[in-house]
Amino acid sequence: MIKARWSLLTAGACLAMSGPLWAQASVERFERQIDQIQRESRDRVDTSVPAAQRTMFDVGGNYTFSFFYIDDNAGRKHVLYQHDVNVFGRLSIDGVHEFFARGRGTYRDYRDRDDSFDDKGDTWLDPQFDRAFYRFDLRRAMAAYDGEKTSWNLTVQAGRQLVSWGNAIALSQDLDAIVVEIGHDPINFQLLAGVTPNYVTDVDSSRPNFNDDQDTTRGFYGGLASLKLGGNHTAYAYGVVQQDYNDRDEVGAGNTRFEYQSFYVGGGLRGNLLDQLLYSTEFVYEGGSTLPAPVAGVQSADLDDISAFAGSVRLDYLFEDQHRTRIGGEVLAATGDDDRQVSTNTLGGNQAGTTDTGYSGFGLANTGLAFGADFSNIVVTRIGVSTFPIADHDFLKRFQTGIDFLVFNKFDGRAPIDEPTHRSGFLGVEADLFVNWQITSDLAFSVRYGAYIPGNAVDQDGPRHFVYTGLTIGF
Repeated sequence: MIKARWSLLTAGACLAMSGPLWAQASVERFERQIDQIQRESRDRVDTSVPAAQRTMFDVGGNYTFSFFYIDDNAGRKHVLYQHDVNVFGRLSIDGVHEFFARGRGTYRDYRDRDDSFDDKGDTWLDPQFDRAFYRFDLRRAMAAYDGEKTSWNLTVQAGRQLVSWGNAIALSQDLDAIVVEIGHDPINFQLLAGVTPNYVTDVDSSRPNFNDDQDTTRGFYGGLASLKLGGNHTAYAYGVVQQDYNDRDEVGAGNTRFEYQSFYVGGGLRGNLLDQLLYSTEFVYEGGSTLPAPVAGVQSADLDDISAFAGSVRLDYLFEDQHRTRIGGEVLAATGDDDRQVSTNTLGGNQAGTTDTGYSGFGLANTGLAFGADFSNIVVTRIGVSTFPIADHDFLKRFQTGIDFLVFNKFDGRAPIDEPTHRSGFLGVEADLFVNWQITSDLAFSVRYGAYIPGNAVDQDGPRHFVYTGLTIGF
């Protein structure tokens, strides 16, 4: 009876604020979709330098023009023309000391003001350094300066960098961090201490300024150990603690205060089952504590426990042909919480006095281009194929195409995701097509198209589409 009364009160409060609440979740989902595309398409500069070279200085950059067409979960259509300029510089001394920085500037030009997810219309995003770090390599230092060769190594990388562990279902974030790596075959250790930069969109879209250059700072501290086993297999385990450094007294909609402190303990195994068959598995437990959702404007001051799980399994078969054909499959799963109204937010979040069983990580799982849901209370099954179909033609040999088919279900049919759903399990299906064409060393073209068909758990008729085209020019 108490749980029923709480559900009615919470449902009423969420209905009163459902417009702004789901609108903010759409903004968070949009930023995640853009981030995933940019990670795939942005130049990744090779930061390794041969130790025989004394000093190398390199500068460069690229300009990318992108077109996006996105259907959101409210049936609105968004058309965006985006301009990105990335400029980088790298200095390497003896392959021992390396300094790298990359800055970016972005202008978003929406077809109409109403096309923007936050209703702000066209906007310049503040210029940012998304990479800025110093790296030291002890093994190379000993070889270059003392002529010594060692079977172990220590590297230190300090500054703004991407930290991604395992299958990236717990942690894949830009961080201002120090990463220390110590290795002696077959064992390797990584130690991490860092905080999120101010441009990172927070996972809790009900938090004030969750996607602005404001104080939505979270800290990450942990370690990862890996062990090479016989037969091209590697086992790994990690633990990472996430500290919420945001102001607990900051009040958002519904008199909501915010605090989400979590930790993740995970492990996995990856390698080759056959020469051409690759696999990767990972399992993660999430614990910690969270402030519960307010009920009728009143929020408990007591923290509730978090106890949630996530996992992934991947298989890829690489054909020995000139087209470099690859067939792969993946299953991703994350637990939900049936007394929540929204899967990852504090507003509409966990019921006071209960354990929060909804998984909320800081990774970047593939939940489809057009669907793009948070990796929480979801099971994703994916199978895909990619190939270079014209590999014997000089001009088209780096033209790649592929397709993924995805099926989405809730982990718990009674629990929510990050958009309105019924208490049912089937979320729908999606087909994602892609084209990557490296036309020249300084010119690349990319296309992404996703078509999502909602299932019976989603209160929306007709498909959603996601279209991206991007042309990148290097300089």
